[in-house]
Amino acid sequence: MLSKLFVYITCLICAIGYTQSVIRTQDTVTYVTYHTDEVLFHEIRLLSEELCLFVPPRPLFNSINSCYKVRIANDTIAVELPKKNASESAEDIIQVDKDADGLIQRFMDGKFRMISKNEIRLSPTNRPYFDISYLDSLIGKNQRVCAVQGEIKRIPADFNDFSEIENLYDKPKKIKIKKLDGKEGYEKYGAIGIRGVIEFYEKKKCNKK
Repeated sequence: MLSKLFVYITCLICAIGYTQSVIRTQDTVTYVTYHTDEVLFHEIRLLSEELCLFVPPRPLFNSINSCYKVRIANDTIAVELPKKNASESAEDIIQVDKDADGLIQRFMDGKFRMISKNEIRLSPTNRPYFDISYLDSLIGKNQRVCAVQGEIKRIPADFNDFSEIENLYDKPKKIKIKKLDGKEGYEKYGAIGIRGVIEFYEKKKCNKK
């Protein structure tokens, strides 16, 4: 049981670590959002007058790094027509990437609102994006978020050792486990849950009559 749990958590940490491998510069802020089946995993890199949409490589498709000119007025970031990506090859253009096209269209149809220095939202869907360095300060690098009886904890930082985590998984008759995706985690726990949350609850005893 412990070995399976270790592999599972290791895979989750590796996935999180990928989002933190972005090269930052002093003038660039990288924003991330939750991932769903309907929307590809992606990042937003905001410069002073430019916004870049980055999608990592997927099977059959190369990575995408599409940059757009933006107009910033008050608290609104409006996207203009995309610049031609010099890295695009003939193969990239020939392949039809409907998922990426849909994602790009969302950007072209919407606007971003600056909620705070750490958060922007894409209208009209109101999808939140958070500064990745802000999330790192909340969650910590290479950490996974769980909730034990509603109390947020980070794996592995808030546990003495893996045996504590194993005990949670190893009591199916007493412990109820529920995995929240990024959207559900955000809606229930806020920004700290945007990468997903594993919930552990003690099962309520039923009084037999």
